[in-house]
Amino acid sequence: AYVKKGAPKYSSLELKRMKNLKLFKRGLGALALSVALLLLPSAFMGTAWATAVWRVVNPFSNVQPVCLTHILEVKPGNTTVLKGSSLVLVASVQGKHGHEVRLDVDPDDGAKITYGLGSVVRSEAGDFKHHIAKVGTSLRYRFRAGDAPPTDWYTVKARPPLAFTDLNVAVAPPGYTGRPAAKYDAVGDELLLPIGSKATVYVSCNTPLESLSMSAGDGDPVAMKKTGKATDWMGSVTVSDGGSISLTAKDTYGVELKQRIAYTPIPDNPPSVDVVSPTGRIVLSPGEQPKIEFRVIDDYGLVEVSVEQIVKRDTEKPTQKQERQWSNLSGDAFNQVWKGEGVDNDGGALEFRIIARDTCPFATNVTTSASIFFNADSREDAAKKLDKLEKGAFAGLQEILELQRRHIATTRKYVPIAKDVSAEQLNDTADRQRNLRT
Repeated sequence: AYVKKGAPKYSSLELKRMKNLKLFKRGLGALALSVALLLLPSAFMGTAWATAVWRVVNPFSNVQPVCLTHILEVKPGNTTVLKGSSLVLVASVQGKHGHEVRLDVDPDDGAKITYGLGSVVRSEAGDFKHHIAKVGTSLRYRFRAGDAPPTDWYTVKARPPLAFTDLNVAVAPPGYTGRPAAKYDAVGDELLLPIGSKATVYVSCNTPLESLSMSAGDGDPVAMKKTGKATDWMGSVTVSDGGSISLTAKDTYGVELKQRIAYTPIPDNPPSVDVVSPTGRIVLSPGEQPKIEFRVIDDYGLVEVSVEQIVKRDTEKPTQKQERQWSNLSGDAFNQVWKGEGVDNDGGALEFRIIARDTCPFATNVTTSASIFFNADSREDAAKKLDKLEKGAFAGLQEILELQRRHIATTRKYVPIAKDVSAEQLNDTADRQRNLRT
């Protein structure tokens, strides 16, 4: 029933008669006076009054209060420096004469310290500096100047100098050497590395690295790889005779560090050939064959040993003729007595040498012994020497017979008069007899 009556007719109401005009006018006056009092100071104080009013109206505003002194710039701000290096903190300040500038430093390992940096002396901007001779730890800092609000806290992170904290080398010698794998502390151990070995270097650093490379001797650098963390790396090179492995590290700040790992290279020495006999020139009779006794020793093993004859002819260059070869050898020592078969020794000098090759797969080591000489007479020369010896023997025999005849004659001469013969005469006869016997 109430809804059916419809809405009230507000237009019929006399609102003016309902207002308290006197009280309304008083309210408008009070509002105008308040606005006038709020705006009037801005004519004398400028933006300082407007900023203050706004900060009151909006407590969450980021607008900074108006002040007479301003901190314009702070250097270096947030930064990272090398531990032990120097650092200069700078604030650029502009403001009222006499306002003091201060620096608050809060180190990680100590209490907060405040330093006075002086006072503003002119209206232009000026720098206020504080020098830290040696940064030993990370810290926070901020500047304060006059009525200016303090700066934010800035952070200085002190990082240690780049260094290797751990260096290890794992060595896998070539298989043919028979040497076992080994691990070394590259800092404290003496490294004995066979040439041709695979050396794997494990490196740990005190700070993350951007890159790390290594090289053996004068070889080209090889990039190393991370093993998980940016501080742990590894890489492999083949050991050469250079005597060192060079590491070059670069951290995330661009600082480089070079380290040299010294080692003693163990070479694969060539075989040694020792000729036991003959020790000098041997004279062979016609048809007699040469004989050589020798010994060959190598570090890791022999693969082949041979005996060669150097054949020289007047109209040709010397040539090599292989007399005997021993292949597929095992072990690092070889002893042999070689007897020539079918060697032509019909006059002239015979020259031989021993050739030994080891098992080195990189570049086979070959050792050639000094020449071994035999003198062999031809049948004609041997016949001449024999004839000469026979003639000498015959002449000697004739001389002996003649002396013997003279001795017998002398003896017979002294037999009838033996009693009258002097001792000197008998001694002379006895000496001739002794010479004949010798």
